[in-house]
Amino acid sequence: MIKAKEIDLILYNGIIITVNKKFSIEEAIAIKDDRFIYVGNTERALKLAGPSTLKVNLEGAAVIPGIIDAHNHLDSAAISELYEEIPDVHTIPELLNWISSEVKKKNPGEWIIHDKFFYTRLREMRQPDLRELDTAAPENPVFLNGSFGG
Repeated sequence: MIKAKEIDLILYNGIIITVNKKFSIEEAIAIKDDRFIYVGNTERALKLAGPSTLKVNLEGAAVIPGIIDAHNHLDSAAISELYEEIPDVHTIPELLNWISSEVKKKNPGEWIIHDKFFYTRLREMRQPDLRELDTAAPENPVFLNGSFGG
């Protein structure tokens, strides 16, 4: 018999997708020390709760087995700054200052490339506009790799 004071976490009132032989769908799980102690219905799971059990009402949300994200770039992330530093900018003015500093190192017409740029990391939460880029680099094309926007 499972003692209530042993259970750490109960997830209930959800869709628990199992990986048992039948791939059954249940509604609650009870967990102790990172192990599933019970998988089944909400009523029985909640009876296992003790005074310190964390109970989470999933309100119909699904819980799925662990998923391994096979799309990653570990090798490129590990060596991303091996050959040159990735500019660490947090505002549009910082980005434009970095672009202006790159202009001094380039000939007119040479590309200025920020290889890992995401505007979501800027306080302004926007991309620089063409006027701003042309002011910072009037004679150089600028490529902000990763600058996806709508």
